[in-house]
Amino acid sequence: MTKYTETSLEERMELLLNTPALSSMEKSILEALAGRMRDITYSAKEVVVAKGEEADALFLIVKGRAQVSEQSEDKEIPLATLERGELFGEMAFFTEKRKRQATVTAITELRLLHLEEKSLNDLLNTNTELLNSIKELAETRTKLNLLKQFSPFTSLSPERIETLFSTIEKRSVGPGTTIMEQGEAAQECYLIVSGRMEVLASEKKLDIRKIATLYPGSIVGEAALLTDEPRSATVRALENCELLLIRRDTLLEIMREDTEVESQLLTVLRRRSRPRRADNIIVQEQKTRDGETLWILKNPELGTYVRLAKEGWFIWERLDGEHTLKDLTLDFMSEWKKLAPEKIAGIISELEKSGFLMGKNLRADVVAVTRQAKDSIWQRTLKSARRLVEFNVVWTGVDSFFSFLYSLVKYIFSRAVQIILAILSLGGLALFFTLGKSITPFYHDAAHSGPILIFLIPAIFASMVIHEIGHGITTKHFGREVRAAGIGWYWFSPIAFVDTTDMWTAGRWPRIAVSLAGPYANFILAGIASYIAWFSTSSVVSSALWQFALVSYISVLLNLHPLLEFDGYYILSDLLDRPNLRQRAIEWFGRFIRGDVDRRVELPRHRFDFSYSVSSIIYVIVIAFIFIISYRIVLESFFRSFLPDTIALVLPWIVISLIIISAVVTILSDMRILKQR
Repeated sequence: MTKYTETSLEERMELLLNTPALSSMEKSILEALAGRMRDITYSAKEVVVAKGEEADALFLIVKGRAQVSEQSEDKEIPLATLERGELFGEMAFFTEKRKRQATVTAITELRLLHLEEKSLNDLLNTNTELLNSIKELAETRTKLNLLKQFSPFTSLSPERIETLFSTIEKRSVGPGTTIMEQGEAAQECYLIVSGRMEVLASEKKLDIRKIATLYPGSIVGEAALLTDEPRSATVRALENCELLLIRRDTLLEIMREDTEVESQLLTVLRRRSRPRRADNIIVQEQKTRDGETLWILKNPELGTYVRLAKEGWFIWERLDGEHTLKDLTLDFMSEWKKLAPEKIAGIISELEKSGFLMGKNLRADVVAVTRQAKDSIWQRTLKSARRLVEFNVVWTGVDSFFSFLYSLVKYIFSRAVQIILAILSLGGLALFFTLGKSITPFYHDAAHSGPILIFLIPAIFASMVIHEIGHGITTKHFGREVRAAGIGWYWFSPIAFVDTTDMWTAGRWPRIAVSLAGPYANFILAGIASYIAWFSTSSVVSSALWQFALVSYISVLLNLHPLLEFDGYYILSDLLDRPNLRQRAIEWFGRFIRGDVDRRVELPRHRFDFSYSVSSIIYVIVIAFIFIISYRIVLESFFRSFLPDTIALVLPWIVISLIIISAVVTILSDMRILKQR
């Protein structure tokens, strides 16, 4: 409070006449009210009234703006913004303890008229009309503030809260009144303003049992508005209750306008749900090198897999359709001595996304609303960046094709044939080095480079295909499915791939064999090319085959390195029994960089994570440098063939810059240094 000012009687009357709660009152009453008010001024950010204080005055804003706020879970919730002509401070006079219900803070310099408690009581005792008007205003504002504090609606602006309040219905019910029946279709939900209600559930209308008691501040019935399911329980009043009713159409409109409300409602739905395991899930146990047990879940219908450690398995066993998230959290705390609701929710979310739970399906119009949710600029940037360095096109239903191929060549998996192939491949490698000196000069002959290039491009493509066939038929050798195949781009090069995730249900060494099969197929192919080049009488053919062998051997080396998620990475991950090795290592390194871990304690225990992450980042930088040089030359030559020199010089750098920036953003995202907002 800084100083007093003087507001004329005419201005006071104008303000009171334009205040909705008072405008219909007799002029004499307003004159009495105006005459007893006193001027007062507050500076910006100064608290006018604080929650919990005793009520000692009523206020009317002459000039400036103020914010009404509520503190909830260490978070300030703005309830309303007040401007010229608005009353505040009246609510506390109609509560039992006459305490302030919220805090009011000046946003700008605030000029007020205030009416002290004694003067207000004198006026209210002699003017029933004034008493009823201010009481009605206090009740409306109480409900508005309560509505703002319902968890799904905390993100709504004061303006939207008032709009929502104007569309909802008020309903009062007596003890024993049923507001919703189990099994009926849902068209509305309720917010409990006052009173208590009980929630009852039964199986086939037998054995009715009470499953919960609801108190003021609860929202009830919203789950059935969002899903295809009917009401899952009956709700009945235990005493006189005052409710706010929200129609389904209104709720959907709110979800469209505010993605935070949508997220909150879906979170409430998830917390109240009782997830149940899907039928026909295949479970297989695996032992790691350290003796730890892992459980591999497979959904044969969807072809999805999830790997669970002990804590995840503990949750999985309790997904019987009877346990809520709260129940699971309490069970988990009893077993593992730690409170981890977010971790449990994450496990359930992963199982749900992969099709391992029989959940309630969202209604079609709700799904449409959720799809309209817009990502932040940062999230869109991350997705765009990852699409530039990682994208693919997938074909499903390829298992029969790989089964056919395996039936044709399954003899090669015999020990005798494998020994012969290994010896021949090593011989081919020796011939490759022997031919190198005589082939290299011929390669630099410009007259022959064209025919060689014409052969080399399709040959490299064929090599990629054979690489993936190696993975696929080895997967079939171990009796597993190949559910998909595809092509795409990964970081700095094109790729082909087959889906061998069914090998998760196999042992460690079969998984390693499948990962090795692709590079080994290239190694054999390079050896065959070296033999043909050795015996060929054509210099062009020998040179082309030698270069194909060179590319194949380079492909073997690149695929066996473990620093990006190629074959060598999966081999290393299986050898060390460390699933998601790269993701976990780089995430830890990100925490190390941010200083979120005690470096002196954590570094000795995470030397591998540190070394692997640093090596991965250096590798990306080196490959990026090579990529810049080679792509600049190739792209510039290509663009010069049909564009002016200046544009041809600039365009390659634009393309390169976009991909390099995308790579950097992706790495920082993996390290969690730049967090999504």
